[in-house]
Amino acid sequence: MSLSSSAREKLYDAEAAKARAAGLGNLPICNICNAPIDGRRDRWHESHDPQIPKHMGGEVTGIAHERCNLQHNNEVDTPLYWKNKRVRQRHIGAKVASGRSFQGNRGSFLKKKLNGSVVIRATGERA
Repeated sequence: MSLSSSAREKLYDAEAAKARAAGLGNLPICNICNAPIDGRRDRWHESHDPQIPKHMGGEVTGIAHERCNLQHNNEVDTPLYWKNKRVRQRHIGAKVASGRSFQGNRGSFLKKKLNGSVVIRATGERA
C-alpha cells in the first residue's frame, strides 16, 4: 500500500528536516545511495530499511531515488521474497517434486534391489 499525497509530502519534509539538522543541505538524502534527492527533478519512492524488506514487516524509514529503490528491490528484496516462499513450502510439505519421476524411487510402488531384481514394495513379490 503506497502513501497518500499528503503523507508523501510530510515524509519528504521530515527527511529534508533531518538532512538540514545533520548539516547535509536542504534536500533529503536517499537512504540507499546517500545522494540528495531534488523533488523537482528526481522521482522518489518511500523506502524501507534496506535490511528488512516490506514483505517481512519492514517499516517506511525514509525516501530513496526511484532508480535506487527499484534496483535494490530487483537485486535484494524480490529474490529474498521468493527464497522465503520456497523454504516455507518445503518446510510445510507443500512443495511437490517437479520433473519426471523414475520407477523404483521412494514414492513408487516398485523397488529395485541392489542385485537388479524389481519387487513390489508392499509385498516383496517379484514384479
